[in-house]
Amino acid sequence: PYSRLFGSEPMVLLTAACLFFLLLGLGYLRVRGRAEAEAQERLDVRSAFGEELREKQTKEKNLMSTLHILHDKLAKIAGDHDCGDSVNRSLSVREAAEYFISLGPDYEEAFNSSLQWILDTGDDMGIKCVGDISDEMVTNTTAIKYLESTRPQMSFVCRFRRAFITVTHRLSPIILGVGIVWGVFYYVKYRWTKEEEETRQMYDMVVKIIDVLRSHNDACHENKDLQPYMPILHVRDSLVQPQDRIKFKKVWDRAVDFVGSNESRVRMERRRIGGTELLVWRWIQPSAPCDKTLAVPSKVWQGQALHLDRKST
Repeated sequence: PYSRLFGSEPMVLLTAACLFFLLLGLGYLRVRGRAEAEAQERLDVRSAFGEELREKQTKEKNLMSTLHILHDKLAKIAGDHDCGDSVNRSLSVREAAEYFISLGPDYEEAFNSSLQWILDTGDDMGIKCVGDISDEMVTNTTAIKYLESTRPQMSFVCRFRRAFITVTHRLSPIILGVGIVWGVFYYVKYRWTKEEEETRQMYDMVVKIIDVLRSHNDACHENKDLQPYMPILHVRDSLVQPQDRIKFKKVWDRAVDFVGSNESRVRMERRRIGGTELLVWRWIQPSAPCDKTLAVPSKVWQGQALHLDRKST
């Protein structure tokens, strides 16, 4: 019996080894299958996540593109309005939605998302949402009635014109002040020049008046039939031409006042001439006994008449 037992031992070992390797193979296949299943599951999850990520990226891209398009369109509308080329400065939500619908279905969905994104951001993105009341803050997309740009897009000519008008408007008080000061300066200068010219003309007129009165006084000494006075108006008529009497009226009045106040050789009187009472001038300076000097000068000693000869000295 012992020989039979030890004789069958190799078969038992071989059978045990086969069973071991069989179980090992089954365990390997089971583990491998589970690993493949998990890998496939991870692959499916990654694929689904990548699809979701790509979809999200596509939506964000469409959202950004929609915002850029909306920003540019609103900036163009606002710029045209500020430059005087358009009546409306804003765009209604309905008109904006119709515009994006014409661009494609993706933009229609992105437009609705962009409005919510603008409200959620709260920053100045160049797009202002306006409700029924312009100054009222909008917090819901359903309350948005108009869209308006805060950064108008204008041409160079329009910007230059607006900048020029703005600068001119801000500097207008300074320009007006400088203009007033400049005008006052030139007016004062003009008045001084005119005053000096009138004063010079007044003195010239006074000299002419005195010459006329002196000549009339001399004529009265030669002709006793002449009156020793002259009406002031007659003197004026003899010195000022008829067409210049209005122009020189102020000069003449100043000359009359000057003669009455500062000329001691002339006296103003009232005389009735031809039934009319007139103001007259009378020359009251007495005549000198000899008005003319001798033409031949008196003889004076002017040194030796003849040169002495050197030899005689």
